[in-house]
Amino acid sequence: MARPLVSNYGNTTSDHYPVVTRYDISYLTKPVDVQNFTAKANPSNVELNWVTTHEINSKYFIVERSADNRSFIAIDTIAGQKDTRVQTSYKTFDNKPLKGKSWYRLKQLSLDSSISYSPVQEVKWKSCIKVLVLGKWITIELCGLGDGKGEIQIIDIRGRICKTIPLNSFKGYSNIRFNSNLPLGIYFIRIVRPGDVDAEQVFIPYN
Repeated sequence: MARPLVSNYGNTTSDHYPVVTRYDISYLTKPVDVQNFTAKANPSNVELNWVTTHEINSKYFIVERSADNRSFIAIDTIAGQKDTRVQTSYKTFDNKPLKGKSWYRLKQLSLDSSISYSPVQEVKWKSCIKVLVLGKWITIELCGLGDGKGEIQIIDIRGRICKTIPLNSFKGYSNIRFNSNLPLGIYFIRIVRPGDVDAEQVFIPYN
């Protein structure tokens, strides 16, 4: 590398030649390169994914959630790779998502206490309720309701509660089947839990 930089290079005996060294300083300008932070609504949770192309002095990642896109709270912490030059994929889940719209962002902390944030991702989530009527038998499939107790109410078109069934909702999936024993007509099935109500309209035929 010195020959093009020194005139009369072949006839000189000096050993003090300039040395050209190339450094990749892109790692210094962006020590932790986070790409593709995404939030996806699933039937029972919200799935969060992101990728880093490299990490230098990476301590950990904090997934934060907001109900109003202003105030964020931490819902999970994932350890970083500290130092790596290879791509790393991350995944976690919000198993108690907020009903309706919510916003997620990724907070990255380095070993030197520096902080960076990802772009905010908006998600619209709702618990899933499926109702199947076969004769007077009603099957209700529930998912994403979380822990806690409630009840299932069957209400006629006049607003009268015709039947009540205790409900224990669990994480993941629940399947409830019962005989309505009600006359032909249009009814509303209301799922009541603390602080939340869902309703579905059904038609109950003759046996």
